[in-house]
This record gives sequence, structure tokens and C-alpha cells, in this order.
Amino acid sequence: MNSVDFRLMIQQTKGEGQLPETKGFLYVGSYERPFGQIKITKQLRKMHNRIIECNYDGATSQWLFMRERTDKSFPNGYNTAMAVCNSIQRPVTQEFLLDFIKERGFKTMPPPPPPVARAPKRPHPPDEDRD
Repeated sequence: MNSVDFRLMIQQTKGEGQLPETKGFLYVGSYERPFGQIKITKQLRKMHNRIIECNYDGATSQWLFMRERTDKSFPNGYNTAMAVCNSIQRPVTQEFLLDFIKERGFKTMPPPPPPVARAPKRPHPPDEDRD
């Protein structure tokens, strides 16, 4: 399953004449702008500024909370998050791999390197302590 480790930052937004709204912003790397948003649940309210693992639900176009990452101090980097998003949008399927092997096989691979010449083995010197 494709997932990204984010830093969750919870903020309350207030507009004049509106009820306060709690939003969860998902950050990657050391970027100051959020990578995405997540719906705040009762469980997530306690996880402000913590690292959480999320997967993306393409049907609802939302990030979904999977678990807290207590084993990590930092979120995934931007490039990692983008690579995960790309693999979600364009997954590598078994059909793609089989077609790739059929069409290209080993044709695009470089030839193996020549064998390395090895020095001939030398016998060990005689053990002088033995009679």
C-alpha cells in the first residue's frame, strides 16, 4: 500500500459570522506550505505536531489516517511524497511489467562487465613451529 508520513498541524480557522472550523494540514520535509489536508476526527485531535501515516483514497480524493508513527521524528521528504502520489496515480501493474519484459526484455540492458582477472593463489608459508 502506498502511504506517506506527514507532520499533522491542526489549526482553527475563524471567519466573521462563521463558526470556528478545525482543519488538519499535512506537511512534508521542511516545507512551510501544507502538502494536503485531512479531516480531523476525535482520534486525530490529540495528534497535533505529530508524525502520522496516511494513504490516499482516490474515490473520495482524501488523505486517510492509518496510524501514528511514534518511531519517526520527521515526515517524509517532498520528493518521496511526490513519488508516492505518482505511483498512486499511475501504478505499476503486473500487465505493465509483463508487457515491458515482452517488448524490451534484456535488449536495453548493458552487457555484463568483463570478468576480473584474479591473482594466482599462493601457498601459505610453511609453519616453522611444526616439526
